[in-house]
Parts: sequence; structure tokens; C-alpha cells
Amino acid sequence: PGARPPGAMPVNSGALLGWCQRETATYDGVSVENWSRSWNDGLAFCALLHRHFPDDIHFGSLNSSTPQSRARNFELAFGVAERRLDVERLFDVEDMMATYPRPTSSCCTMQSRSEAW
Repeated sequence: PGARPPGAMPVNSGALLGWCQRETATYDGVSVENWSRSWNDGLAFCALLHRHFPDDIHFGSLNSSTPQSRARNFELAFGVAERRLDVERLFDVEDMMATYPRPTSSCCTMQSRSEAW
């Protein structure tokens, strides 16, 4: 495993996944079950950010019916996270849109955002 930045808390991916599940439980179209397929349309990221920054994301207007809409979801989520949480993008939109994104992609992305919250 790579080195952690000084002062960074170790991540329990199960606990982080549980937190994501609780935070997104009331959002239509979002079902966080794992670190791969549950994150491939951007809606879970948008739901988490909407929960904390509702003025920045109009969740009811989002959809994931086309590749273009999924890409817009990720661009929106990454932009809000960069602006409001001051976290950099760790992965490209294309990486996250893969049918089965690497579990490390989703988990690392959520870790960086959870540390900012």
C-alpha cells in the first residue's frame, strides 16, 4: 500500500461504506452496496454532496440514463467537492464510469471527501 499523508486517519472501508449507505439511504435511484458498481453513474457521489450542500446540487434534476448524463453527474460532483471541500480529483470521469470501476477508485475518492467533512 502507498504511504499515507502525515496525520491521515486509516480508513476502514467497511465503516466508510456503511456511512455512505446511511447518508444516501433516502435518495431515489441510489443504492450503495459495494465500492464498484454502486458508484458508476455519479448519483451516489451527488447524493452525498447534496446531503451536505443542498444548494449546490439539485438532485431531483439528475439522471443516469445516458453516458452523457452520467458524465455530467461526475463532473458536477467532482466540481462541488473541489470547490466546497477543497479536495482534488483523484480519478478521471471515464475511470469512474466504467461498468465495474476498480473498488479502490470509489473507496479512495470517498476517503478523500470524508476526511474533508
